[in-house]
Amino acid sequence: MEAVVSTQSTWKQWYQRRVHGGLLGMLSYGSGLFVYMVFTQTTMALDELLFPAYRRARPESPVVVTGLPRSGTTFFHRLLTADGTYSTFQFWEVLFPALWLRPILGPVFRCVDGLLPKPDLAYDVGLASGAQEEAWLSLHCRGGDFLVEPHPVGWTRTYHDAFLGGEQTRLVAYRFIDACVRRQLYWTGKRRAILKNPSYTLDLPTIRKVMPDAKVVLIQRNPRHCLESMLGLLTQARRGLGTKIPPKSEQLANTLVVERRARQIRHCLEVLDDPSHKEWLHPVRYEDFRGDLLRVARSVSRFAGLNDERMLTRVGKVAEKQRTWKRKHTLAKLEESGLDRAALDAQFGPLAARLGYEWAPVTRVN
Repeated sequence: MEAVVSTQSTWKQWYQRRVHGGLLGMLSYGSGLFVYMVFTQTTMALDELLFPAYRRARPESPVVVTGLPRSGTTFFHRLLTADGTYSTFQFWEVLFPALWLRPILGPVFRCVDGLLPKPDLAYDVGLASGAQEEAWLSLHCRGGDFLVEPHPVGWTRTYHDAFLGGEQTRLVAYRFIDACVRRQLYWTGKRRAILKNPSYTLDLPTIRKVMPDAKVVLIQRNPRHCLESMLGLLTQARRGLGTKIPPKSEQLANTLVVERRARQIRHCLEVLDDPSHKEWLHPVRYEDFRGDLLRVARSVSRFAGLNDERMLTRVGKVAEKQRTWKRKHTLAKLEESGLDRAALDAQFGPLAARLGYEWAPVTRVN
């Protein structure tokens, strides 16, 4: 037993030094992701032969729930989709989206999911549970924030920018997601899909190009609260890797996350300021979830044309429980994040004000 522990410790130390060290981390992650992408594209190509009719499936006015990460998008998405009326993905379906694999892998993943312990995270995470968001599908075409925010490749600016990609990369990812949504509609026989992806905040008009009749629900929350919640959750996720993270690497990773949040807010403000977008864009404030959740659900139902009384009845019951809800993770105070306090104030103070929120200055820790 001691020999096994010693071997595991040696491997862990090597992984910390080498894989987290930079180039090898990039190569190992990149090569593994490449193999995964090739596998996914190959298996999905068989769908074109076995299930060609999926291409005719088109979501009727899909509802897209988006907003900054940690703004309540997961909660609201699950609230709208809890009874299975609308098309959503289970997590294992996102990892392996080919239709012909489902009868094979479905029973396996449901069995494994029942045996695995559930991590104590902000979300209910499981292979057979609802996918947190369609952004995970972007893994198959090298796009999306999940590639870089919790992983070591996001801890250097060069690798971070290379993996995250630009607008064209994200457009490819969105088209891929649309193809997966069509598969899901074909497989389930449902007519409407309710999607959720915070990454969409960078490209809201682009989403309309891919899904022209989409109705977008944009959730707004005080940027400071989003940042503190996100940094706390990322710290928890990184610690979950079982490695000691170099302080400078973690500080740079947090800096890159904060920079991306500022870009997302600026883009959302541009969209909100354009009156021509009101037809397909419905802003919702996070505070209203705690104040009058049922009213928010009714307004979204009218906007999206859901007219779902069963959903509204369920929301009324959830609203009572929501009053006593408590988060499962610890907030990371910006004062303790190691980030430049003056830069945070200068960058987010005006953005928060434009959203109608007060930005408390990031003070020095005594």
